[in-house]
Amino acid sequence: MYKVRRDQVFTFDIIFWYSNAGLFVLPSYYEGLPIALLEALSYDLPVLVSNIPAYREIPLPEFRYFKVGDINELVKKMEELIEKEITEEEKIFYRDLLEKKYNWDKIAEETYKVYKELV
Repeated sequence: MYKVRRDQVFTFDIIFWYSNAGLFVLPSYYEGLPIALLEALSYDLPVLVSNIPAYREIPLPEFRYFKVGDINELVKKMEELIEKEITEEEKIFYRDLLEKKYNWDKIAEETYKVYKELV
């Protein structure tokens, strides 16, 4: 069994993985705000996600969802989408969505306003 030393640091080059992925798949049963999905969209990746409520908050085309727990549908859609690139229209839509709704600077500013009102 491999033992992790306290002085070891594990780093993953997330930029490398997102930049070289052909399809981003998120088959969760339960999730909060899907930050990994937002990151994948920011890299113009085609995505496939389970149809749980948290993922439905992100307006994806219906073909980018599959029924949670349905392995056959997941496999079928993965086979279809691995060859299908994200359209230019989708890229523009998601860039705009990320900028307007999920912009970290705007989120931080809004959070600051809430804290300031409480003080």
